[in-house]
Amino acid sequence: MKALVYRTTKSPVPGWASVHEKQPRGFAYETATHFVHVYGAGDGLWTVSNGLTVTNKRDGSLSDWVTQFGAENFEQSNLDVGATIEGVWRPGLYYDLDVLQGLGETNLDLRLAEQALLLLIQRMDELVLFVEPTTQSLSAYSHKARELLILACTEVEAQWKYYLRCGGLIKQVFTTNDYIALRGPLHLEEYEILLPRYKEIPPIRPFLGWSTGSGTDANLALVRRVQQDKA
Repeated sequence: MKALVYRTTKSPVPGWASVHEKQPRGFAYETATHFVHVYGAGDGLWTVSNGLTVTNKRDGSLSDWVTQFGAENFEQSNLDVGATIEGVWRPGLYYDLDVLQGLGETNLDLRLAEQALLLLIQRMDELVLFVEPTTQSLSAYSHKARELLILACTEVEAQWKYYLRCGGLIKQVFTTNDYIALRGPLHLEEYEILLPRYKEIPPIRPFLGWSTGSGTDANLALVRRVQQDKA
């Protein structure tokens, strides 16, 4: 059973007249007896706000029923309602326990992930004590920047290897030609980094426009061709 996913522009529920302004996403599905609509946030992790749920007895079609929420830009979910992909949960759930169930993870997994993220943030905080983030300083070199870059790349690559192995790809050595297969399933192009305290630095989307042939494998091949030409 697939869900309908759409944008909400109004709310017919008494007392919830403006709920769609902060919860503009809508998710609807049908059971044997009822239609179900759930509001969701439109930014961040696109959280499903399961506390903001509307149900009605089935009458007519689901697509007609959701018009009362001002539903626009209809799409159908790729997975059945309640189904998840191991380690991937989009949109997100609000409560930690629900997120862990959806991801198939444990509190230990969550703690380890938090520890890895904390380490990266601490290294970033140390770096900006010495190099103020500005458009001019982005080309500056320091050992602290090198340390942070190595840690971040190691963490990203470890995660990518995990997802590739979950998908059945078993290799001794992975390359960017392997990792790029995750661009769609993990929505990599949508990830954006902001430094709110440093307004001069624009939002950064590191994987935007990433395509086959633009990764490090292609760069290494180019270096080899240059070296051969010089020889």
